[in-house]
Formats: sequence, structure tokens, C-alpha cells
Amino acid sequence: MSIISAIFLLCVVLSLSYNIVSDCDSCYVHQYVRKHDQKFEQKNKRFWEFNEQSNTWVEVGLPYDLVSCINGDCRVVSSIQGSRKKRGDQHREGVTRESSDKKDDDSGGQGRSSYEFLPVRKRISLTRMSETSIWVTGESGSIYERFWNGLQWVIAPHDLPVSAGYAVSVFIVNQTILALSEAGMLYQMQLTEDSQPIWVEFMPEFDKTTSKETVQSSEIRLSAGVISNDRERMYFSTKNGLLLELLGVDPPRWANHGRPPGANVVAITDAATVRPGLLFTVSDAGDLYEYDQTSKPPWKKHINRDGSRKDTSLAAFRACTLHELVGAHSFSLFVLTKGGKLIERRLHQRKWKWFVHGNPKGHPLTSITCSSQEEPHEISNSLCLTSAAGFVFEYHIQKHPDQDTEENWLNHNHPPHAKAARGIAGLQLQVGRMIFPMDDGRLAELHLSGLGGESLGPNTPVSTRRKSLLKYVWSLLDAPETEGWNAEYCTEEHGPSNCISGTKDETGEVSVSRWRKDSKTQQNYLSPGAQDGSLSSSGDDHDNRSVE
Repeated sequence: MSIISAIFLLCVVLSLSYNIVSDCDSCYVHQYVRKHDQKFEQKNKRFWEFNEQSNTWVEVGLPYDLVSCINGDCRVVSSIQGSRKKRGDQHREGVTRESSDKKDDDSGGQGRSSYEFLPVRKRISLTRMSETSIWVTGESGSIYERFWNGLQWVIAPHDLPVSAGYAVSVFIVNQTILALSEAGMLYQMQLTEDSQPIWVEFMPEFDKTTSKETVQSSEIRLSAGVISNDRERMYFSTKNGLLLELLGVDPPRWANHGRPPGANVVAITDAATVRPGLLFTVSDAGDLYEYDQTSKPPWKKHINRDGSRKDTSLAAFRACTLHELVGAHSFSLFVLTKGGKLIERRLHQRKWKWFVHGNPKGHPLTSITCSSQEEPHEISNSLCLTSAAGFVFEYHIQKHPDQDTEENWLNHNHPPHAKAARGIAGLQLQVGRMIFPMDDGRLAELHLSGLGGESLGPNTPVSTRRKSLLKYVWSLLDAPETEGWNAEYCTEEHGPSNCISGTKDETGEVSVSRWRKDSKTQQNYLSPGAQDGSLSSSGDDHDNRSVE
């Protein structure tokens, strides 16, 4: 009887458990069906996106479009809308936003929410050979030269071989032209027996007596390079964080200087400007290092304790140097932080100090354009900097910067329907003439009115007095078809477009030996972002609307 009772009791328990589970399942199903008809309600009001350039999270404004890019084809697939608010809250927010926009307009439109940050262009670079020659690497990975042939500016292609891949920069040292590929390979331009230029691989081979670390040449991949101030040597950073030096080209002589203790070199900010052999580099952690092979130890870390790590971490950009800013024998190194601020490392009376110069309101800075070192008589107290939104600012350097520096930033804006490429420095062609790469593949010249542009070659230096009486204007410069534009390549035939020396074409006929099939040059371009459908001229000077 006891066994039968136990079996009966077990059956009753299992039956009750099944009913309870069944009832709960029906509750969950009922609950799911009841809530299935409810609409999605957005609870979050703030969203952030990761900024690769500054290596930080940046808050975005709503509504925010979600974009999907496949093989360069970018489309909006969805959008994050702002959360619903009461009518009174919406009205107050609208008044606040309207007031904020008006305030931004009054201050030159420098509010952060008013501008969209541009993508990073990693292959664009400018290299000045002389007043008559500028070498350009485009976003397409092509290399071309803008050359003044005595009559007009012409364009000559100098592409790397297809097997080399994309080009990212060009270096000119001791009349030797070198090009760096995206894969980290270095090439030297040489002339064949029939005087035709070709690119030949030019990779490091080390002397064990001059190298700090043992490394196989086949393992070396270069990431960036700079030329020393005396234009006699070159320094390279590798993709695995080493510092290399090219001592000579003919014959090639290389030295491996190793890396800072516990860090990797990602950028060389200054090469021997203070004195020969003294370098400044930035590590992968954003720290500033000084390298001097004649001192022990050779690596010294410059520590900044004046702010948080976020405010002091340096970006991997080329710096600018100025001498005697605050007195004889003083030296100033201007660098950018990952957050887009301009800071200065100053040596004065044998003491190093940090100074914060900041940035224009709402405009994180991404590159510095330095004044030419070949103009010692030109005393410069200003820098040109490019923002993440493609604006060009001129900063009047303060010897003793304070918190209120907004009035020291002069906004040169950008050409109509074109913005300066993000993170790419321009170059000074002459005093009063600056060349900047544009985000759309073209170039633009910021020059004194009447003293620059597509139709004007190198001119005599401008006096300081005359320079103060003129205003800066923009001139757009056309680019070749490799960058999506219509500039024709030069020709070997005699005429105005000759690659060496231009002569006036008396017949007025177009040469049939152009390196392009079509000879008609388009003078106007329709910007994809222009909603009013207006055209912008490529050859005209555009007034720069400066914002005080």
C-alpha cells in the first residue's frame, strides 16, 4: 500500500506542475501578444560616435543619419530621431537653438553643431621642390607635378608602377626624388639611358655598427618621413615604431636609432631644427620624446602635467617651429593634441615650458601649415591651421597666451563649394601664397589679392608694408583626371603646354599629342553639395570673407 500511495502522490505532483507550467507559458504568450502591438519608444536622448582622428568619442546632434558604405557607395539606411518633448519644452528648446545659431552666426559660425567633420584623407600630400615645382600625391594614389614652364602652370604625371600600389608622399633631398607607397615601400626616381624617368625600389640596408636594433631589411615597412632642416638628411618612422635615418643617397647609408623605452615612434614632429641631430617624435601613446644620439640616454620624455591625459595626448602630425619668439635663443615647437588643440613646447633661458593656445570655438584642428624656412628675413608671428570641418584659420601667436584667445583666430574659411582636406598640411609657395589640398581632390591657393592664382607664376617678394594693405583671396586650381577632374597633362610638343618651357601658340591650334584624349577644359564645376545648383569657377579669384 505504501508503494501505491507513493506512486499516486507522485502522479498528483507531476500533474499540478504541468498545469502550473502550462498556465505560466500561456501567461508569457499572452504577455508577448499584448506587448507586440506596442510601438518602439526611444528612451536615450544622447548618442556618441567614435572619431578616429582624435581617438575620442564625440557627441552627435539629433536627428542623426546612419550611413552604410559598400565599395564607396554610401547611402542613408536609417536615422536616429530626437526624443519627443512636450510642446512647451519644444518651444523653449527651439528658442534656445535659434539663439545659439544666431550667436554662432555673429561669431563667424563657429558653433560645433553647425559643421560636419570631413573624412580623413590618408594619401594626399604636398611637397615643394622650388617656387616653380610642387609635387602632389592624390587620394587616388597617383603622383603628379605642378610646374611653371615660364608661361603657365602645367601638370606632369609621375605615377609609381602598378606593382608598387598607391603613393602616399614624395620627398626631395639633395636633388633626389623619393616616393613612399601605402604598403611602406620606398622608391627612387632615376633616369634611363634615353632620359626617361623610372621608379626603382630603394629600401633600407643597415650597417650593424650604426644600428641600435638588429632588424632584417626585408621586414622594414616605412610609415612616414621628414627632411632635416638643412635638407641633407631624412628621417623615417616605421610601421612597427622604429626611427630610421637616411644618411646619404649615393651610396645609400642608413642608421637604425631604435625606439623610446616602452614606446613606439608614430610621427616625427621636428627634424634637426634646433640643432643637427636633435629630433622630436610622438609616440603611439601621444607622448612627446626628444632624441639626441650624442647624449646619454638618447631618449628623453617631455611630460605635460598641466592638464588631463585627454587634453595633453598629442596627435601624430608634423609640428611647426619658430625661433626667437620670446627672445634670443628661444625655441618654440607647436603641436596638436588628439582633441584638436594647439599647444606649444617652449625652450627659453634653458628651461622648457608648456603653453596652451587652444583652438577656434567649435573647430578641432587637424594640421599645421608652417612658414618656409627659406625666408629668414620674413619674421612670422602667425600659423595657418586646418580644422576637421575643412576651414583654414590663421592664428596670431601670443607670447603669453591666456584663456580668451578667440580674437586671435582669423577665419579664412574655404573656397566656394570646396573645403580643405582634413589632417593634411598645406605648403607655402612664396610669402603671401599658400597651397592647400581640397577634400574633393583639387588644390586651392590662399594668396594676397592680385599676387597669385592659376595664371600667375612666381613673383618678386612682397614687402611687409604692401602685404598689410592687401587682403587674402582663394583661387581654385584644377586637378588631373586621376583625381576626378579635367586638367590636361603637359605635352612634349612646342607650345604653351610644353612640359619644360612654354611658348606662345601663334596658330591657336590645339596640339594633338596631349596626354589626354579630350582637349576641352571645363571651367565650371557643379558641387554635389550645392543645393542651389550654382556653378563655381575654377580659375577665378574668390574673395575670402574673414571673420574677426
